[in-house]
Amino acid sequence: MPSCKEDRIEEADAANEEVNSLAQSIMVHSNQDPIGALNILDSIENKKLLPQWRADRLRFNIYLNDSLFYINEATALVEKDLADSSLKVSQDVRLQMFLDAAHCRVTLGDYPRAMIHAIRGQRYAAEYGDLKMEAVFKVINGASQHMLGSYNKAWPTLESGVKYLEQHCDDKKSLGLLSFAYGQQMNSAWTTHTDVAIRVGLKRDSVINLIESYNIDPFYVDRERGFLYSKLADMYAKFKDTATAAEYCRKYYATRFANTLRGKQAILNYYQTIGDDENLIKRYNESKNYWNHKDTLCNRFITQLAMISGAYERQGDYKEALRYGKKSRRVTALLQKRQRAEEDELDIMLAKAANDKLDVEKGRTRQFVKAALLALFIALAFFIVAILIYINRRSLKKEHDALASDLNKHIEEQKLQEEQKQLKEAAQSEKIKDKVIEFNRLIDEDKVYLNSDLSRPMLEQMLGVNKNTFSLILKEVIGEEGNLSDFIAKKRIEYALQLMHDDPDLDMEDVATKAGFYTMRSFRRHFKEKMGMSPTEYRQTNSNG
Repeated sequence: MPSCKEDRIEEADAANEEVNSLAQSIMVHSNQDPIGALNILDSIENKKLLPQWRADRLRFNIYLNDSLFYINEATALVEKDLADSSLKVSQDVRLQMFLDAAHCRVTLGDYPRAMIHAIRGQRYAAEYGDLKMEAVFKVINGASQHMLGSYNKAWPTLESGVKYLEQHCDDKKSLGLLSFAYGQQMNSAWTTHTDVAIRVGLKRDSVINLIESYNIDPFYVDRERGFLYSKLADMYAKFKDTATAAEYCRKYYATRFANTLRGKQAILNYYQTIGDDENLIKRYNESKNYWNHKDTLCNRFITQLAMISGAYERQGDYKEALRYGKKSRRVTALLQKRQRAEEDELDIMLAKAANDKLDVEKGRTRQFVKAALLALFIALAFFIVAILIYINRRSLKKEHDALASDLNKHIEEQKLQEEQKQLKEAAQSEKIKDKVIEFNRLIDEDKVYLNSDLSRPMLEQMLGVNKNTFSLILKEVIGEEGNLSDFIAKKRIEYALQLMHDDPDLDMEDVATKAGFYTMRSFRRHFKEKMGMSPTEYRQTNSNG
């Protein structure tokens, strides 16, 4: 996002130091443990220690942590708050909400919806005289139009917003906005004017260096650099400057961002450009969980599916290529259906923006008409009373009809909720099946049980699941009565038996160590429980036989 986390959770009542301190502590904790931070926030919300809007802003920022990047959840949350007319927040917070919603939609590749938020935000910023934010919304609007194919109209709009920010960059927040604007300009010029995109990227690198001089959140600076370097690597590769592209790829891998799920996704375009299918598939598979928790109806995901399908095809793995190709077409069909509905809303929004000036003139005319009507109403008072009595009778009938309509609507909504619940349960079941397959691969192919330090938290981390989901996976693999420790011990004993069979002279301590047992005592105990005799007795029995 374009500004630092501290700026984006700005408190309406700055004097409340206790609330600010609590919010800051949660955000600091989220840098190391985002899931833990969400759990803490849930507890705080239940105790009502934070205003609801403030809790939502914190949750939004945690969702966008690069180790989670719950982009659809974040989008739904900020759009819900924007739609809540009863929400009382400051002007700056509401502007940031418009900006976050627009940027989320750009990140999802949903440019029509991004334009809707940008237009609303631009109008709101103009109303309150915030020229910098108005310029930022111009940038988003222009970038979205450019991605939708309106090149001639889009670029001047985008460039005017960027120039205003360049001329009024006088504090750290302004630098953050300028860095964000450069990012949008880079994305717009990326495919059509790569040389322009590279020049903008180098300017953005300089801005990030200035932001770092303010000694602000190092995680924010690292993310901005990592994302920028991945883009520059791809751009220089497209520009056939392979040496510079490789250097920026090296710089990208030097950031912590490169090891996050979002970071691993960011470098995929570079490997696609240089034709490195092996690394393309590897980095995609390492970050596959990036999409697992998300609504997959977005253009970015479709592009990635097509990219991976092509990579598998070039490597001769036609089965995987076909699987990803089918998934890409399925998601594309669903996305097109949603976009058709959203385009109608966009047309209405653009028409309203174009008619703003006309609305002002209409408002003046309405004032004149109201004055004339008031005089007429006074003269016809008795007639109006009779009409009101008639209208009142009709309204009673309408209320009765409306109640019946609301009841039918409520019944339909309940049916829809039940259908959605069934779909959600089916999706969860499919996810568990995939994770069971991945768990069996870790055991049977990777043999992770040979690691003597293996623990349940390590397995949960390898699978990218929480405790509850892992319990469901274990239930599928080893049954209701099964025990993870016994299961791992059983696998280690089976491996030890294979070692003893393959190399009868292998020292028993080496057998225990290679099989993943931390101590000989533990090895002997588990061996005797399974085989009914000690390892030494077993070896003697088999050698005599």
